[in-house]
Amino acid sequence: MNWLRNGGQPITQIEFARQSLELLAVLHDHAKIMHLDLRPDNMVITPAGVGFIDFGSSAQVGEDLQKTPVLGELFDQMMRTSQIQKVLGTMIEKGDVTNEALAAVRGKADRSVDTFYLAVQINHPHTNPELERLIDYQPLGESARALESLTAAILKPKNPEMTGFKTAADILRGVNRIAQKFAG
Repeated sequence: MNWLRNGGQPITQIEFARQSLELLAVLHDHAKIMHLDLRPDNMVITPAGVGFIDFGSSAQVGEDLQKTPVLGELFDQMMRTSQIQKVLGTMIEKGDVTNEALAAVRGKADRSVDTFYLAVQINHPHTNPELERLIDYQPLGESARALESLTAAILKPKNPEMTGFKTAADILRGVNRIAQKFAG
């Protein structure tokens, strides 16, 4: 898949966040698909913008996977061994995730898994070295710090029971506010 990452002009971290969240909102809200493996290895930046690849772990939003025993067992196994689920579990255990809505999807096939990992990735877009030259990321810059604050509000809200960031569309609104601040 490296050939997919060889095109396009570098984009800002904010634009990476915005495009990723717009795409995720469309997947969840319109296509009714959960990716469930939204790691940096499954993200590309092409001349047309950010894209997601490898939908081998995906499922339909709201699908009752337990309805079919074989499918239910397959997704249960996948969620137990998923790298994203391992990161979520580790972050919950360390106290880095206190958002009860996110903690509730640990080990489950739920669209909040996508929302969680994308919130983490917008803070660290260079975890995939192949994307490094395509995302202008200045970790000490004002916009990076603003995105880091947004991610902190998502993962560790002041009131863990009440978070305003449950969906990709919710987070996108926060990113858009940050983008407006730095546009003018």
